[in-house]
Amino acid sequence: MKTRINESSAYCYELLMLPSIGQFDDQYSNLIGQWRHILAADESVFDQVQEELARLSSSINSFYLQANGQFFVTELIDCFPKFPDDIDSLIELLGQMDEATILKMLAQLLQADQPEALSAAEIFDLLLEESFTTEQYWAWAKAIHDPLAFIDGFCQLVFDLDRFYQPIYQQYEKERSDYAQQLDIVDLLSRLPMISTDFIEGLQLDEIWVTILSPIFPQLIIMKHQNQGILLLSTRHEKLWTGHELSQEDFFDLLKLLSDPTRYQVLVRASQAEWKAKDIAEELGITPAAVSYHVSRLADALLLIYQNPNDKASIKINQELIRSLIQRLSEDLGLDE
Repeated sequence: MKTRINESSAYCYELLMLPSIGQFDDQYSNLIGQWRHILAADESVFDQVQEELARLSSSINSFYLQANGQFFVTELIDCFPKFPDDIDSLIELLGQMDEATILKMLAQLLQADQPEALSAAEIFDLLLEESFTTEQYWAWAKAIHDPLAFIDGFCQLVFDLDRFYQPIYQQYEKERSDYAQQLDIVDLLSRLPMISTDFIEGLQLDEIWVTILSPIFPQLIIMKHQNQGILLLSTRHEKLWTGHELSQEDFFDLLKLLSDPTRYQVLVRASQAEWKAKDIAEELGITPAAVSYHVSRLADALLLIYQNPNDKASIKINQELIRSLIQRLSEDLGLDE
């Protein structure tokens, strides 16, 4: 499998992902805390980005839709025939999208399993199953009712993001370039705890295109586009994920995460050899979308590790992290004495 560095598309990726930095909920609170520590020398930049995103919060809430822990741009990227190299080509691709394509992406974000295209009315029915705030319901309803106006608003949001972010992006040009030159992608993938070898092999890729992001992005994203893989990672990403020592902050955040009875039951059932979201949902009396949400949160905390991207149920327990958690409890409570 070949690996290539894709430098030309980095800015467009960062623009599309930028609002997600301002929308981290408690799911990512620990992640952001660790990331601020890594960005200690650049905290003023991080704060500037947060301030600008707060200024655009109304547009972000209206056009940067999310559901089940995923953002609209995830589906958007997947539908591009080729990822744009600059903002003009990005806006052009967005402008070429028709109503049916936009509705399909919205349905997929709501995790519709139906292979056939859904009507606006059917997508509204899916929307009613979600546990959204009134503001979120209203934004989704407007997008479903008038998909083309939704994309026009999204394009304006991209322009607004570009106005303040371009100087910040240029500030990290040398860091991105230096990191790309020394990156050994095969070695990196072998050391990341949330991606197994089986996962990479399951993608069945001809090659992986690696895009290096500026250090303000804590996410690692790997996706399949046709027969190519797309890996997005920050210049300082390894500092966040390659350490295995369980800090006190991590310990308390994991306990908080597992304090939710439903989430704990999802963890127990997802650790079994074979499982389906529908079966767990019926057993626990929740929706399949809620199961997927809890699985996503557990995976983000590295308690679950994806094995095969072609099989959503191919997930295993992160035994090393679980053992560290149990060991910490044993030491604190004197159970080993």
